[in-house]
Amino acid sequence: MMQLDDYATDPLHPNQNPITDDDDNAAIESDSSLDEEESPLVLALDDLESRLVASLNEFKSHPGRASDPRSQTIHDELASILRPVVEVTSHLGPSTGRALANGYPHLLGVEMCVDEIYQRTVSELALPVILESAQSDVIPAKRAASLATFHTLYNEWRKGGSWLDGTTNAPAWSGPYGPGGAGSAAGGVPAIAPQESGRRTNLRSMRKAELLRRWVQGAIPNLAPGTFTSSSLDASAASRGVLSASAALKPCLKYMAERIGSADDAGALRLFLPVMRLIEGVLGRLFLEGARKNDGRDINNEKEGDALRSSCIKFLEIVVLCFSNKALPGAAGSQAARMKKDASQANDFSLEDLPPGHPIITRENLEEIGEYAFSTLRGLVLLGGQAEIDPNLLLAAAASSSVGNEFMGGGSSPFQQILSIIKPAALAFLKVESDAEKAGAESGDKDSFILDRSNIELGFGLSQKSYSLSINAVQMLATKRPVFFKESSICLARRTMDPPGGLSGDAEGLLTKAAVTGIRTHLRSSCLTLLRNFLSVTSGCWEALADALNASGMKAQADRALQASRQQLNLMKGGRAARNRAAIFYEWESADNTRQLKRQRDSDDAEARVRAAKIARGLGSGVQLPTSMVDACELVLLNLENLPPKRPPVSSTSQRKRPIDLDFVVDAVMSNGASLSVNENRWYDRDGGEAWTMEEGEVGEDGRRILSFSLSDKVLKAGVMAAESDELKDSVKAFADQSKLAASKAF
Repeated sequence: MMQLDDYATDPLHPNQNPITDDDDNAAIESDSSLDEEESPLVLALDDLESRLVASLNEFKSHPGRASDPRSQTIHDELASILRPVVEVTSHLGPSTGRALANGYPHLLGVEMCVDEIYQRTVSELALPVILESAQSDVIPAKRAASLATFHTLYNEWRKGGSWLDGTTNAPAWSGPYGPGGAGSAAGGVPAIAPQESGRRTNLRSMRKAELLRRWVQGAIPNLAPGTFTSSSLDASAASRGVLSASAALKPCLKYMAERIGSADDAGALRLFLPVMRLIEGVLGRLFLEGARKNDGRDINNEKEGDALRSSCIKFLEIVVLCFSNKALPGAAGSQAARMKKDASQANDFSLEDLPPGHPIITRENLEEIGEYAFSTLRGLVLLGGQAEIDPNLLLAAAASSSVGNEFMGGGSSPFQQILSIIKPAALAFLKVESDAEKAGAESGDKDSFILDRSNIELGFGLSQKSYSLSINAVQMLATKRPVFFKESSICLARRTMDPPGGLSGDAEGLLTKAAVTGIRTHLRSSCLTLLRNFLSVTSGCWEALADALNASGMKAQADRALQASRQQLNLMKGGRAARNRAAIFYEWESADNTRQLKRQRDSDDAEARVRAAKIARGLGSGVQLPTSMVDACELVLLNLENLPPKRPPVSSTSQRKRPIDLDFVVDAVMSNGASLSVNENRWYDRDGGEAWTMEEGEVGEDGRRILSFSLSDKVLKAGVMAAESDELKDSVKAFADQSKLAASKAF
């Protein structure tokens, strides 16, 4: 294993130190090196480098297995090992440079200290080693930890006082040259020369580009098929690569927008090409696996394959979100207000944020990719998987895949490489959708949608996790990007009316019966959420959403949601007086509903309160017995193991003599535990648990067993006394009345 320790002086290698005592020039060099070693900056650099080397050596030599799986996972353990690297490169390095400049103002400058520390500890040591581990380590867990470290570094570097400080506005205090936001509030901000301010800005941009470029370069090799010979390890590494790509896409696009806005087209292009290879790699792992099965790897039926597909679907959602416009066409009048409102969403990116003017990175090309990606997402939701793509197109896209290679070779462009993957997948669904709409129009109803699923072949199906992510993606895009609201709503409404499992709700494809139930509920809730949005009224898709909910038995909820959306739209168009009246109306409506619901609860729970009053102790009111005797018996048998080892205390002083048998347990369950606490002499309080006795006879020739029922002696005696019309005493009369009631209940 390669170590990062400095090459120590070895007495066995005499050529390592050829300086002799009689060499005058050598003596001068020795004196200068001695002065350099005594420099505070050199001593600080040695200390920082030793900390980094120790942590990186421990990480490189780690076997890739958790030392104590019970306390922490392998990913947590590797993250704790790399934690000193994050601390030194993010906070300790800049603070050390500032401290040296303040402690030795006549000897060292803050610019020299900070820049030298970054060059030695970050650019030449930490980032290259982490990149090498992310690209070529033979253990997937260590690759994942390296990719996660890039994400952590990006978040830490943006904090106050670090390399990409975005919290401080004062140029003298921002970045590693000042203490950050805390120091800027102290007042007395020193002024710096414009040349120095521009130099710091350029260095900040270069450091951000270096981190993002290495982050993307570390994720690309993990997306290449065949990274590991084991299919599970290959899918695991690819899943981590997709997650890293999802986190890096928006920061990279924002940096490219900054470079284009600063007229640095070459700087934007240097990061743009790796990002396009990153997108191509993720899309290839999602759509080109069918063309890559000739090597014996099949991830479609593996758990790791489903995790990889779920990560790719989430990445596809981010691609659509970034490669689309926020505003509806023709809504330019309110665009300034909208941009001001969305200014707090620092993590969002859209095509409006990309300045025009770059010869290659254009909004039109990116928007084309986003539209095809959105069509693919709609196909995943409506079909429950990806429609079968022409194998010839898949083979051509797989052969021209440039993951790991350079773009712009052979006359191809990065956009063409991505479109060769995403466009066939989108067109396969659009053809199915067009045929279904055409069949619905031929049936006489222009709004009908007849989809013959028996004739549709799927390239791959979705599991419950990936299906839920697809539904969430379509719903989120409808609310975040109004340009997609109508198509998203119609897609979810059509799938709600033709849900997975059909009318019976049985298992379908990779979905179990329970998963089908969850997906159907998810679809209905998504339609209800979109119907409650005012865009459902303005876009004219509220009818499709309402029809889908009505077909699912949710007409009342659909009516209330539609009423709320229309009222919200009226409030947006109305004035202040209308909004004030609406607030009063909401208050009254809420009060009326509260009183009505309270009365309904009181009426519905009347019988439950009476029952609870009779049962003072026992299993509790949370146990609700089934109405079916078969289900009740199954519940009794399942609760046999829940009996306490000791009998609970009774209220009377006399101890029970009745053994704990099946009748005892049945009596306890049927009475919700009341039979465990009542007096033995008041047996009728147990709903007649002993009023009847049952005896089983021999099995007859027909295979049936004769059952005979008889009254207990106490009940029979009370009945004989009542039949002879003898005058009963008060206690005996009460006993006889309760015996009749108990016997009828038991029967």
